[in-house]
Order: sequence, then structure tokens, then C-alpha cells
Amino acid sequence: MQAAVAAEGKSEGRVSGTNSWVINELQMGDTMVADGYGKIIEGTLIGSNLGSGIAAHTHSGFIFDAGIRDQEENRQILNLNGFYRGYDPSAWAQMQLTGINVPVRIGRAIVLPGDLVLAKRDGVIFPQRWPLRRLVRPNLPTCKMLSTLN
Repeated sequence: MQAAVAAEGKSEGRVSGTNSWVINELQMGDTMVADGYGKIIEGTLIGSNLGSGIAAHTHSGFIFDAGIRDQEENRQILNLNGFYRGYDPSAWAQMQLTGINVPVRIGRAIVLPGDLVLAKRDGVIFPQRWPLRRLVRPNLPTCKMLSTLN
């Protein structure tokens, strides 16, 4: 599977590791949402370099059902908010990108590309968009997805 994903990425002109591919597609106001199946050790989807990339593209942040590296440095990055399972100094290993802008599961929530995000200090919810369509501003954060397989 890894070879097939790498070949597809190469044909699309993608560079670097697959965990950075979605960052290049993020737009201002997007929130990167990634399902890493709760993996923290060797499940760190970003460190401070990729965190800086997310901040530069979105001025919003990320929601990961996985871990991150460089927690202290990520907290110091302007325009970056993040929700994640934990932190560890390990790099990601034995994980494989399986899709970009596909439905993912975060905890007990199924999240679709373009869903709204309400992130507060104590948690994150993804309210259904259709009943809120007339009530919310059109520039609220929406989701770009990264799905992984471990």
C-alpha cells in the first residue's frame, strides 16, 4: 500500500512525507483533522516544522486523534491551536496515509470534509452543518481531512 500511495503522490507532484501532503492543500480558515487511531508513540503526525506550516496556511489549527512532537514549540507558534491525544518525541512509524478529504473518525464523531468545528478548552465537537447554515458566518473554520492506517 505504501508504494501505491507514494506512486500516486509522485504522479500528482507531491513532495516530502505523506503526513505533510494535506498541509499544502490547506487554505485560510481550514482546520486540519486527522485520524491516527489514537496512536501517540510513533503516531506523532506533526512536529514544530509541520505545525508552522499548518499555522501559515490556516491561521486556525488542527485536531488529531493521534500524537504530536515538539509540544512546547507548537504552543509558541502564532495562529496555531491544536487538539491531540498526547505528545511523544518519537517520529511517526508504521502508519500510512489512506486519503485526503475523506470522512474520518475522531473519537466517537464521524467528520466529513467541510464540516464545522467548535473547539473549546474542554473538547471539540463537529456540529451538523445543514441546520446551522443560516445561523453561522460563512468564514467559520471547516475541516480538511487526513486519514491514516496503522
